[in-house]
Amino acid sequence: MKKLLLLLFLLASAYAQSAFVPDPTTVFNIKQTSSGLIIGGSTTSPFMQTPNQKTNQAFRFVPVSGKADTYYLLNENGDYFNKQAAVSWDSWSVAYEKVINGLNSEWVIVGDATGFRLQLNANGMYMATDNITVGSGIYCDKAADNANGLFTLEPAVVTYESFEVAEKALMPQIERSYQSYPVNITTAGVSDIIFITPTAGFTVDKSQITPADVQAGLGKIKLRISTTAAVGTVGKIFFAVGSVAEDNRFDTLTVTSIAKRQRNYIINASDTTKVIGTLSTSDAPALRINTGDITQKFLLRPVHEGVNDSLFYLLQDGDYKPISKDVTSNWQVIFDSSPAEATWKVVTQANGITSSITNMVTGKALGCDGLDVDSRVYDDKTFTASPTAGPYCEWKIVNADLAVVPELFSLSDNNQVLSVEKSFQSYPIVVTTSGIKQNINITASTGFTVDKQVITPAQAIASLGIVKVRVSTTAVVGTPGTIIFFTDKGGLDTVKVTSIAVEARYYIQNNAVVGMVVGNHSTANAPALTTKIDTITQKFIVRPLNPTLTDSLYYIIQDGDYQMMKKSPSNAWDVIFGGPSAEAVWKIDSKAGRPYMIVINNVTGKALGVDNLLVNDRLWDDKTFVESPTAKPYCEWSLITIPSSVKKVETSNLIATVSGQQINVYGTKEGDQVRVYNVVGKMVQHFTAQSNISSVNVKGSGLYLIQVNATTLKVIK
Repeated sequence: MKKLLLLLFLLASAYAQSAFVPDPTTVFNIKQTSSGLIIGGSTTSPFMQTPNQKTNQAFRFVPVSGKADTYYLLNENGDYFNKQAAVSWDSWSVAYEKVINGLNSEWVIVGDATGFRLQLNANGMYMATDNITVGSGIYCDKAADNANGLFTLEPAVVTYESFEVAEKALMPQIERSYQSYPVNITTAGVSDIIFITPTAGFTVDKSQITPADVQAGLGKIKLRISTTAAVGTVGKIFFAVGSVAEDNRFDTLTVTSIAKRQRNYIINASDTTKVIGTLSTSDAPALRINTGDITQKFLLRPVHEGVNDSLFYLLQDGDYKPISKDVTSNWQVIFDSSPAEATWKVVTQANGITSSITNMVTGKALGCDGLDVDSRVYDDKTFTASPTAGPYCEWKIVNADLAVVPELFSLSDNNQVLSVEKSFQSYPIVVTTSGIKQNINITASTGFTVDKQVITPAQAIASLGIVKVRVSTTAVVGTPGTIIFFTDKGGLDTVKVTSIAVEARYYIQNNAVVGMVVGNHSTANAPALTTKIDTITQKFIVRPLNPTLTDSLYYIIQDGDYQMMKKSPSNAWDVIFGGPSAEAVWKIDSKAGRPYMIVINNVTGKALGVDNLLVNDRLWDDKTFVESPTAKPYCEWSLITIPSSVKKVETSNLIATVSGQQINVYGTKEGDQVRVYNVVGKMVQHFTAQSNISSVNVKGSGLYLIQVNATTLKVIK
């Protein structure tokens, strides 16, 4: 009877052991119970470590076909945990190897999930260590009762190593003895120092990248390469991990020394004051006023050097960023280094002056829908010569060194009288200018003041041709005035202004959703639905077009910068913010007792509405009104009166600048309340000024509104 019970016990024990089967799809840390350390090591030698989320600590248990409880131990580096077999007399050492080596790779699990041993089929002995400290070696010749030979499994958390040089496929061409060429490195999971070594004639601005550098850059590192090598010299930039040794190199970037290339303006032939530059709100190509800025100059690099096939990369000067089709969109154009999407065919037209630019992936022309500043360029157009309407796909490619930047001066008033609220916040006049070599002087008539009396050529260039002049008044309501712009050569333009009482402000709420009001879109200068949080960008003035008439025609004006909600002239559906024009006139159909109003654009005759009811959903002006909608479009609106909080403030002399992550506001006074809002109207900082300079650190780029008491400034970071 005792023998039977003993047999049953042994069978039960064997069954319990064989029942422990590690999931072959899961990666595990193999944890030593005596030390709490896990198996890891270097690229070739296993030893005990603390967890570091590296791939050589993460193992898969790969079943050996036909053998119960037997596994290959394969780590996430692609290495097998084997008994070494190269030295015949060494019966104890283990190693990481790239291939399976028969019985030397087969490990039998003896035990259960609470604690097991690993027995090697090659010798019948067990895995264990002599010590229980970090760095302890692992051996495969230990007895079945070794105190350091018991293990458990824990699911591994792995940070996979990655390293990519975005410009690698483009094989950067470095202009000899000129400006450096930046390459953008994305890396993660590399816990050792990355050493960077260029070949002779080439230099880099950093010789190593530390894990701390990677962490500080959130995985993004910019490396700048320069050269003094003879034109035509092909060089290499080597990347090695752990040391500069050749054996440790894991990636190589090929570069070439070239002579300085010609810079070009890519001018839209339908408006020669506009060139391709960078969008003001994001890093994407768009039309800008030609000011001669470096971001408006492009190098046409042949895709196939020495071959006359009209194929080019269009590289923005400074950072050499190629204009590229966005692979995630059928129309968007971005700056990106993907060679295929960044290849363009540039064909000069029969007139010998203008060109078409066609993307070689889409076969479509590069063009824009409108000619306003910040009009995006797209790659879904059909080319038409001398277009009179969008799309505008005809370009002039002009040598920037020989071109004369045209003189340009225009104002946002559009010959309208600007209404400046008495003893309240200032009213901005947007000055668009380029090519004027003299100072632009600004004077205001009695009772009115401006925040700047001069715009220098340097200021115009630095602001990419867009300068804001803010007008304030303490004049009696109804007083007319003028703001005069002139140079020493004569007058440029005059803006008519008038002093008015402070106007009422409203929230504009869509009736289909509570708590959502019109505010700023997160990336475009356009109205969109936002969560109501009592910010200045959500407040609107509804001003009669003809105060003496009852024609229901109004301007809808955003508080702060007094931008008008208007139909975009570029297409039949966009609603944007801009200056006064016919497209900014709206007919508000509101009847007593009706819980909503209908807002109709006076140009299109269509209703203002949204297609969805989520934060950041754009407003459109191509809708047909439907009462009490249960689906799009949602065109019922309400005005919510905002209680007046008028405070008399002095004329603004505030200036906001950006330096790195910091926004500096000059002209504050001790006790001033400073609030910082992001582009969607969320307040991200609020503090009390302590002196005439107030600084605040903000994360992220984009548009920010700085409100000092009742005065609002706008900066782009």
